[in-house]
Amino acid sequence: MLPKKHRLNKDILKKVLKFGKRFDSEFAFLKIIPTKNNYPSFSFVVSKKTAKSAVKRNTIKRRARHIIWKNIGLFKTGAAIVYFFKPGSDKLKSKELERDILALSKKAKII
Repeated sequence: MLPKKHRLNKDILKKVLKFGKRFDSEFAFLKIIPTKNNYPSFSFVVSKKTAKSAVKRNTIKRRARHIIWKNIGLFKTGAAIVYFFKPGSDKLKSKELERDILALSKKAKII
């Protein structure tokens, strides 16, 4: 699990959703806004369009949180980041999901 300081609260999440800059990849996209914190904060969204089963949605989020936790030192400071997963991401293996998340983060220049 991500430490509390690396999790987004609802107020900042609403700002990211409204004003965030969007970056896309094949299986996910992210929205990001700069913050005054000296650490990055994350949130993960998996809709019912992506996976009908709550078990699959939670599995995707759990894998994504673990990937971010494992690579937290790579991320630049001062950003609020929300990852949204597209349909088809429920069929990915953990390594494929990690590759997609890290490539997307590089594209957004937060790594």
